[in-house]
Formats: sequence, structure tokens, C-alpha cells
Amino acid sequence: MDRRARRHGGGVEPVNRVRRIAERHPLRVAAGVGVACAVGMIVRLLLPTPVGLADQGDGHRLLCQLGLRADIPWDASPNAFVRFTWLNYQFVGETCGANGTGQPYFSSELLLLRIASWLTGAFGLPGGLDLRVLGVVCAVIAGIAVGWLVAELRGPVLGRAAVGLATAAVLADPGFADYFVSAYSEPASFLGVLLLCPALVRLFRERQPTWPTLLVTAVVAAFVLTSKTQMISLLPGLLLALLLRPGPGADLVAEGDSRSTRLRAAARRRAVAVLLATGLVWLSVAYLAAQPKRFSEANMYSQVFLTILPNSPDPTDDLRWFGLDPQLASGSGKPISAVGSAAMLPAYTGFTEQVTFGKVAMFYLSHPGRLPHLGFAGLAGAADFRPPATYLANRPAGPGQQPNAAEHRLETATGLFALYAAAPGLLALHWLVATIVFAVAAYRRSPIGRTGCVVMAALFCQFWAVLLSEGMADLIKHMVVVDLLTALTVPLGIALWIGRRRPMPGHTTSQLAVRTG
Repeated sequence: MDRRARRHGGGVEPVNRVRRIAERHPLRVAAGVGVACAVGMIVRLLLPTPVGLADQGDGHRLLCQLGLRADIPWDASPNAFVRFTWLNYQFVGETCGANGTGQPYFSSELLLLRIASWLTGAFGLPGGLDLRVLGVVCAVIAGIAVGWLVAELRGPVLGRAAVGLATAAVLADPGFADYFVSAYSEPASFLGVLLLCPALVRLFRERQPTWPTLLVTAVVAAFVLTSKTQMISLLPGLLLALLLRPGPGADLVAEGDSRSTRLRAAARRRAVAVLLATGLVWLSVAYLAAQPKRFSEANMYSQVFLTILPNSPDPTDDLRWFGLDPQLASGSGKPISAVGSAAMLPAYTGFTEQVTFGKVAMFYLSHPGRLPHLGFAGLAGAADFRPPATYLANRPAGPGQQPNAAEHRLETATGLFALYAAAPGLLALHWLVATIVFAVAAYRRSPIGRTGCVVMAALFCQFWAVLLSEGMADLIKHMVVVDLLTALTVPLGIALWIGRRRPMPGHTTSQLAVRTG
């Protein structure tokens, strides 16, 4: 073989051979990518030393319901180190629940925590729960989601595998992965969003969605909607996804059938989707109604005293607009539990009756000039991406380990968000470009484009749901789902491009390839 043959032929043939093998076994490739994602995530979380996210107090409200308390020395800072072990404990009265009120906090994250707690005992580990086991559980589910996504995509199999690996790389960033070893509810939100992607791709790819497809999509939607209250903001996009697709069991309408026959057939097609959508609405309303009243009070307090008043030209006038005593202006900028908080003043009585989410929305509608500042602050919070380690540490206590230490493994998304932190306007440009690209692809009936539109709708609704509920309080942490949705637009964009390329001819998957993704 001459030099040109070795250069242009000798290296190409092995690559083509790999492609042919991959095209013959697309499901095996998808399974392999899923396994690689799960194993890689486990290694990334646990080796050479385990990492996670320290608890600043929010974890207690979830885990106390399982009869667990953190194993923290009485004289230690709770968020200076990650505490993996939670001990069995019998709580009494108001010491459990939302902020010591005794009001239970519901989240689908409790399902993951129960599984991890059972496995902790099965493995003979100390305590009632080891958060490292939770990390393994989350890694396995993430691997299943990524493998499922690869299986649902169309196009060259190796390209689809690249999309799966890109999705796994996004999830491996410390800004997301460290939540898997924590006592927060975000892991359920992350995994729910991740599972929704392949579920929606399949829903939009099927010309007439089947019962299993609709049911699985609805179950995943229910899981993510009930992970935390802000995730209810995903409901509008999910309802559109379900209702705009014809349901299973559609009768073929003959050409000469009457209008009423056609309408009855259309109603039968959509009956299942309408039933599932109604169930999601009912679940969302019931979930919000069951949340602790203390959360609503804390959120509205943060909105008024940490968001509206500190940026107001006339705080006393704003308080009067809400029907509150102007004397409460002294609590501007002070958290609800801080010294000097407005909640400590006698005039605070009746605050929860005067300030509601609907009234906050009306305030901004009647003061539209406040929205740009609020939006810019939200952009900055989303761009900052990771809470500082001085607030939430990433490493456990150990010999020579400094408190409030951060970890920097596989910072795949951190670099992108560092650019956006320097210029938050670029983040808004990212959202605009992604929206246009996915909208054009959706207009061309691309399943990936339509999935991307649901993702962008969820992103914008989540962004404003955070700003209009808790406002500026703990903004960086609360914007993490917005950050995940932003990062996922990258592998979805790659999938859109991959879907327009056909596999190598001569194999079965080439018959399934479509130019629309």
C-alpha cells in the first residue's frame, strides 16, 4: 500500500467498519452509551474521593419525614462540609416539616430517597441513609435516560451516541452532578427533565401516539411537576405537547363520511390525551394546595422585602399598594429569620392575607417599569450558575480538608456559564437563537424541534416563576433548573443537526432516518 493509500484508505476503513457495526446494532449502542453514562457518573461522584453538596438546612424538611437527621456535631457548621450519613431519629411535634412548623413537604424526590435509604440498609452501611447511595441511584437513572434518548433519535448511530455523550457531559458538570449527592429536591427535577426529552421525542415522532407512549410521558411529567413547586411552571408546555398530538385508537375515516362522523373520530383520538392532561392539571393544583403554608409566606416575604422594596424608589408607597403598614419598610433587605426582620414587627400581622402570588403578578403588571430590572437580575443569577462553596461546600470533612471547599471535576458547562456571567446578555442571546432554531425545526415537523420548543417554553416559564415567587432570595441556587434547560439546548441542537444526516446505505437504520431529526 503506497503512502496515499495508507493516508486516505488505511485509516478510513476501520472507521467505516465501526460505523457499519454500529448501524447494525443501534439498540446495543444506545444501551452501551447509557451504561457508560451511569458508570462514568458514579466514578465522577465517588472517586478518588466522594463529593456532593452540603445542606444549608433545606434537606431537613425532606429527610425528617423519613425519620432521618443529619450526622453533624453540635458545634460544627452544617454547610462547611458535605455530610453523607443521615441517622435514624424519631421527630416529635413541630421539629419536622417546613422550617419547624410541622407542615409536611411533599416532593417526588422522596421516592428516590426511600430507594436510597432501603439500599443503604441492604448494603449494611451505617445510618439510615448514605447520600453516596443516592448518588448511585441517580447515576443509574441518568444512564437510563441518556440511553433512551439515543435509542429515540434518528440519524447515524455514532452521531446519536455523540448526542448521548454530550448530554452526559452536561450532567457531569459540578453545577448539576453534585446535587445527586445531596438532601435537596433538585435531583428529581434534573432526572425528570432528562427523562422528558426522550419521552417527548417519541411522542412527537409517532404519527399517532400509542397508549404506552402517552402514559409514559404523563408519568414522567407527573414526576417532574411534583419534584418542587417551581416545576409546576413546566405544565403549559407539557399540556400543549399532549393535546396537540392525536391519541391512540384513531379510526380511519372514509372519504364520504359526514362531518359529525369525522368529529366523533377526532374526539376519540384525543380522548386519552385530554384525560391525561386533565389528570396533570388536577395533580398540579392538588400538589400546590398541599404545600406548606410556611413556604408561601416565606416566598412572598422574599418577594416583597428582598426583591421589590430594595429596588423601589418609594418603599412606603409600595407597601401601601399591597395594603401593608408603611412601618414595615424597616425590614427591607432583611431575610425573614434575620434580626430586624419585618416578620418580627407587630404590623406584620395579616401579611399572608394581603400578599399572594396573584397580587404580586398584578403589582408588576401595574408597575411594568420594574420588570426589566427584575429580568436583568434573573439573567445575572442564572449566569452565575454555581453557588459559592462558602455557602454550599462540595467536599466532606477529612484529614487536611479545608471547610467550604469546592470541587472542579469535569467542568463541562462551567466554562460556558463563566462567559455568560461576564456578559449576561449573551445568555439571553443563547435563548433567543435556540428558540428560533427549534421553532423553525418544529414548523418543519421535526420531533427534536418540537421537543426543543417545549424545553424553551419550560425554561422561560421556570425563569419567571422563580423571579415572581422567591425573587432574589437564594437566586443562584433557584435558577439551577433554568441552567440545566439552557445547557440541554446544546445536545438537542446537535441532535437536530445529526438527524439531517442519513446513516450509511445498506443497513436497516437508513430506512428509519428522516431529514427532520
